[in-house]
Amino acid sequence: MDRATAIVLILTISLLALPFVLDYISRRRKRTHLINLLRQAARSHQGQLQRHEVAGRVAMGLDHEKKMLYFVNQQEQADTVLRVPLADARLCILLVNDRSVKGELTDARTERVELSFAPKAPGASEHRLLLYRETLGSFPNGEPQLAAKWAALLNAMI
Repeated sequence: MDRATAIVLILTISLLALPFVLDYISRRRKRTHLINLLRQAARSHQGQLQRHEVAGRVAMGLDHEKKMLYFVNQQEQADTVLRVPLADARLCILLVNDRSVKGELTDARTERVELSFAPKAPGASEHRLLLYRETLGSFPNGEPQLAAKWAALLNAMI
């Protein structure tokens, strides 16, 4: 193989790999942004994250000492940052709404994934964290698995 062929081969492989590298860099930047938003929310309430996780456009973080859950949902318009005091909750419920089309042999499509926190006090309102909502052309990107994992973790902690 001569030099010209080697150069053409290297350029071709580089051009084929470039979209994957750019996608990886973009996802990593979004993940870092979500984690930084979680940390800022915790710091603004004199807390510190001991555990966090990111799935798609959603990030969740937990402050064990203060029993506080921090949640970030990245939207097109703005980022939503919420916090849930786990000391006021008695139960974390995983809500997954699936829809199947009648007559089709396909699996059910996930429409919504939420975590709902039932309050200890009878008159208090519940907290709901929307992890995923189906929009045109969107598919769950790990949100149902993240919600199931965190519901079990939070119920053990509550």
